[in-house]
Amino acid sequence: MRRKNILTALCLFLMFCLLCPSALPTAALEPDYEPSEAYRSSPYYKKLRDVKLTGDYRKDIVAVAKSQVGYHEGNNESELHGGNGSGSENYTEFGSWYGLQSDWCAMFICWCANCAGIPQGVIGRTGWADAADFGVEYRPKNEYTPVPGDIIVFDFAPYRTYTGAEEPDEFGDHVGIVVEVSGNTVKTVEGNSSNAVREKSYALNYSEIKGYGVYPDRPYSPDAPKTSKWYKRSDYYKKLQAVEKTGNYHEDLAAVALSQVGYHEGDYVYQVTGNYTSGKGKYTEYGYWFGKQTAWSGIFVSWCANRAGIPDTVITPTVWSVTDDLGLTFRWAKDHTPAIGDVVIFDDQPYHSDTAHPGAHGDRCGIVVGVSASDVTVVEGSSSCAVVKKTYSLTDASIKGYGLYDEPIKEESSEPESSANESSGQEESSASSEPAEESSKPEETSSDEPEESSVTESSEPAESSEEPEPSEPAESSEMTESSDESSVGLDAPIDHNDTDPSDPGIFPPWLLLSLAGAALLAVAAVVVVLLRKRGKQ
Repeated sequence: MRRKNILTALCLFLMFCLLCPSALPTAALEPDYEPSEAYRSSPYYKKLRDVKLTGDYRKDIVAVAKSQVGYHEGNNESELHGGNGSGSENYTEFGSWYGLQSDWCAMFICWCANCAGIPQGVIGRTGWADAADFGVEYRPKNEYTPVPGDIIVFDFAPYRTYTGAEEPDEFGDHVGIVVEVSGNTVKTVEGNSSNAVREKSYALNYSEIKGYGVYPDRPYSPDAPKTSKWYKRSDYYKKLQAVEKTGNYHEDLAAVALSQVGYHEGDYVYQVTGNYTSGKGKYTEYGYWFGKQTAWSGIFVSWCANRAGIPDTVITPTVWSVTDDLGLTFRWAKDHTPAIGDVVIFDDQPYHSDTAHPGAHGDRCGIVVGVSASDVTVVEGSSSCAVVKKTYSLTDASIKGYGLYDEPIKEESSEPESSANESSGQEESSASSEPAEESSKPEETSSDEPEESSVTESSEPAESSEEPEPSEPAESSEMTESSDESSVGLDAPIDHNDTDPSDPGIFPPWLLLSLAGAALLAVAAVVVVLLRKRGKQ
């Protein structure tokens, strides 16, 4: 009887593991840097490793932040364990990771973002309590209701000025992470709050809350819709189709950008045609393609690159005006003479130091479409709610630098040589003429294919323009048709989450755990059968 009870308990346990795979051991969170010895010995390191990442940026940063509640700063490098309740010299594990032992509310958020697997293009790395330096979208508190994962910005000195000018809206004196919103209360986790990581609560209308930093939940997906049904009816779509691509990335990028000059954002999704000149709601075709309707300077450059046939591996789609996230090489304006097709990075807040606002980071970006001895002409998206063409002096203070990229490596030149070698046994006259005709055919084919697809696509809106506004099912069919545009862009999409520690890969963790539970259950069943046979003997 005792043996039977033990076997029954074992079977019940294995069945519980099968039905509740989360009860089984899972891989611990491993920081992507080398933590200090003092921190490794602390309970906060153990709590960090117990965090289970989901791939949702907001949920993950909240979980990481909560794991550090109670951590206290120390007085020297040996006290990075967070256990000195009287420490007051700003020595923290977060500052050690960042490389600066100083006021650390912003560094704590950056550390949490890093441990949560959030790329710098989503939440930038900074030591300043400013939404601008985090690279997130700033929302004033009276215009926005926060959600968990947002960066909350406090302002203790609202009348302070910088360089003689009034303090910008997104600047603050202290920051934290929103972990819960309930009714009229917002709960936060804040670093450097009375020298420690603390949980706090405020009324949503608390006077010292200035606003919030907002960012995407997940990385860009190359599977986003390519062209909306509304944009296909616009003049800007026709202008885009009229662009003749040369195969030169820089020239084609500039040509696509020029085709969109005059486009204006709308207030609703059906206003992405570019014709609503009074729109201010940030609804654009470029955001529709990207999958997020927000400030669209970086998205516009990404869209132009996609439509110019530039692969993601050359110019990476992103919402940010950051050369690192665009996958470009940064050059300071003073060290580079721009060329057509370069991406120009603007910094409208020159009082940022290079340390606080790294060279690759900017406030907006555009595409160079013309260069003279003293000026540079740029097409910018999201400039006064529109796509505009502007000319700047090469020494304009707002131009921070340029993002550079390489042209594709052409390998077609080897084909005529091989054709000539194959025909070397023929007469000299035929050898000099026939290969030339044959070698020209692949070039004609490669240049004609996009033109044929463009004609097919441009004919669709002409047919549908006489029909009434299509219903939602019609939109889904339109999206299916637009998936054929992969030949225009995203030729080699990359996995923008390939370094995310929460990436489930081919087999998600829950499936692996379920299979493991099933295997254990099967083993238990075999053991029960064998023991029963032995008992009968």
